Amino acid sequence: MRCKNCYQELENGIIICPNCGTSNEIISDSNISKEKNINKRSNINSLLLFIIGFLIVLLIGIGIYYIIKINKNDNTSQIVDKSIDEDSEKDDTPIETDNNKVKGTYSNEIFSNHTFEYNDMDTMATFTFNLDSTFIVTYSEGTTYTGTYEVYNGLNITAKAESIRNDSTINSSDRLATGIINVSNSMMYDNNNEDLASSIIHTYLLWLKTDDGILQPHLVKYNPDTTVGVAVNVYATEQGQFKLKY
Repeated sequence: MRCKNCYQELENGIIICPNCGTSNEIISDSNISKEKNINKRSNINSLLLFIIGFLIVLLIGIGIYYIIKINKNDNTSQIVDKSIDEDSEKDDTPIETDNNKVKGTYSNEIFSNHTFEYNDMDTMATFTFNLDSTFIVTYSEGTTYTGTYEVYNGLNITAKAESIRNDSTINSSDRLATGIINVSNSMMYDNNNEDLASSIIHTYLLWLKTDDGILQPHLVKYNPDTTVGVAVNVYATEQGQFKLKY
C-alpha cells in the first residue's frame, strides 16, 4: 500500500504517512497508475489544444495577409489604369499650358509656331500662329489682321460647336455651330482611303478671332506628314489649300 500524497510505501494499518504526515485513505498501486495515466492524457490533450489553436491563428494571419496584398494590388492597378486613362485624355482634350497659353490638343498641336499659306480662287493669305495663342494673317493685297486662336481636333469639334451654339454673344450662333458640324463631318468621313481614326484626328477647327472682334473660323483637314491640307472658311464657305510655309 502507498500514501496517496507522496506514494510512500506504508505498512498495513498505517493511516498517517510517516514521510509526509498526510492523514488519508490509503490507495493501491493500481489507483496510482490510473491517476498518472489520467494526468498524462490531460497533459497530452492540453498540448493538442495548444497546437490546434496555434495553427488556427497562423492560418487566419496568412489569410489576412493575402487579402491585404490582393486589395493593395487592385488599388495599384486602378491607379495605373487611371493614370493611363488620364494620359490618353490629354491627347484628345483641349488644354491651356501655364507658360505660353497655347490652346489645342496635347499631342496634335501642329499649328503653333508655324506659318501656313492659304489659297482659294479669290484669296491668298499667310497665317502665322504664335506660341502665345496669337496669330497674324496677311492677305495678298497687303491687309493684315492680328488676333487670338484656338485649335480643336475632330474629337472635340462637336463639343466646341455646341458651346458656340449656346453663346449669345455670337451672331447667328446656331447657324455657325451647325455649319461647323456639317463641314467637319464632311471632312472627317471623306477619308480618301485614310482610316477613319486618322481622318478624325487630322481634321481641325481653327477658331480665329481678330483684335477687332471679327470671327474667322476655319475648318482644316491637314496631314502633318505631307504638310498640305484643305481649309474652309465657315462663314464664307470658301475652300482652299492650306500648306506649311517653309
